[in-house]
Parts: sequence; C-alpha cells; structure tokens
Amino acid sequence: MQIRMMALAVVALGSSAVASAHADDFKASCAALGQGFSGSGRVVTAEFVAAGGVQLAPPAPAGVTSPAPDHCLIRGKINERTGIDGKPYAIGYELRLPATWNGKFVFQGGGGVDGVLRPALGLVTGATPPNGLSNGYAVASTDSGHLEEPGPLGPYLFGLDPQARRDKGYSSIPPVAEAAKAATEKLYGTAPRRSYFAGCSNGGRQAMAVTQRFPRLFDGVIAGAPAYRVPLAGIDVIAQEQALLAIAPPGPDGKADVGSALTDDDLKLVADGV
Repeated sequence: MQIRMMALAVVALGSSAVASAHADDFKASCAALGQGFSGSGRVVTAEFVAAGGVQLAPPAPAGVTSPAPDHCLIRGKINERTGIDGKPYAIGYELRLPATWNGKFVFQGGGGVDGVLRPALGLVTGATPPNGLSNGYAVASTDSGHLEEPGPLGPYLFGLDPQARRDKGYSSIPPVAEAAKAATEKLYGTAPRRSYFAGCSNGGRQAMAVTQRFPRLFDGVIAGAPAYRVPLAGIDVIAQEQALLAIAPPGPDGKADVGSALTDDDLKLVADGV
C-alpha cells in the first residue's frame, strides 16, 4: 500500500511538472507573437493573462466583468495611415487565444458606430457567462478603423474620411479575420477548423454584410437585431422627434417638453395595443 501511494505521488508530481512546462511553453509562444505574424501590422501587446474577470468596455460600469480562462492577449494596428482630415487612422484589433483551445474561431461584432476596441470575449450581448473565450474559442474584435473622439459629434467625425467610412462599414473585417487566423495557426500549430462571426445591432449588420461581401470568410454567422438601413433609421428618428415636438406641452423653460408629449393614457393605449 505504501509503495502504491508513493507511486501515485510520483505520477502526480510528474503530471504537475508537465502541466507547468506546458504553461511555460504557452506563455513563451504567446510572447513570441509580439514579433508579428501574417497580416498582423504592428503588434502593440502580446502577453499572457491569467484566468479571471475581464472589465467590459463602456457603457458597462466599472466592476462589470465577464469571465476568462488563461489566455494570450494580443492587440495591434493594421494599415496605419493619415486620413484626408489630417488625423491618424488604423484598424485596431484585439485577439484573445485561450490556453485550452477548441479548434475554432469567432469574430465578435462591434456596436453603435464603433470607434471602441471592446474586449474580445465572444459576447453577442451582455456579460452573462459562458462567453466564447470561456468555451475555448479564439476570439477577435476590432474598432473598425477609427477611434471615437470626445464631444457630442465625436463618434461621427471619422465619417469625413472615405476610407474610415468603408472600414466602419465592412472593409476592416477581412484583414482582422485573416490576422486572427494567422495568429491562431502560429500559436497552436494549426489553423481554425471552423470560423464564425457573431454580433448584435451594428454587429448584426456586420454579420449580414460579411455573408454578402465575403461569403467564404466564415462558416456561419449570428446576426442579432441587425441595424441595417441605418441612414433611413436616422431620418425616421428625426421625423418622430418632430412629430412629438408638434404636440408637446411647454416645459418650465417655455420650450417644448418632449417627455410629456404623450400622456399616461396615451402610453397605456400603446402598451395595451402591444
């Protein structure tokens, strides 16, 4: 019995040593990605991240996190350039490659008018686990070729540059997807056997766009609540605002109080109809 217990202890110690060696190999391979890979542009960050919660991008408040396993975090910039407005542009991207990989890749769609590099976790919406990264997927995200500027018009100023508009619309997705697939192949020694795109709202629109423009890039997409025909939707919002202003009572400052345009009875009528 004593000999058997000693043998089990030796096996356990050996297994722990192998696991540690594998962990060290993964960390070293992750750091090596900082030297670049096919289509990577300029790699800004390549570092090992231990398992824990990852803070979500605004508007999520501080402290709202999503779980993540041990993984390799890569951030980079593709096609750095100066726009016709004299401002610097680049397709910023983030990759998170799990230490235990399931052989598959998911591209996480953006939101709003983009301009924000959100954590590449494989979330379609919200922070509820499990996310794609926790399920073993390699995950990519992108700011879609521009960074949001401060001020009420800040999110939209990139539109002055034609290439930035194209990148936001669709053309930033192929180079990031290709860089992500190259990174996974360099880290794990094999390319992803399946690739997907998943997004909601603007990310859902992107999912629809890739099926039409780049049908060979992904094996499948999730197009949640796709925000398509955005210019028409914007005009519709203006029309609704004008209609409410026309019937809104004056507020304390004498200006139309849009929030009171519909009475409680009006709202109940609509709610009951729905």
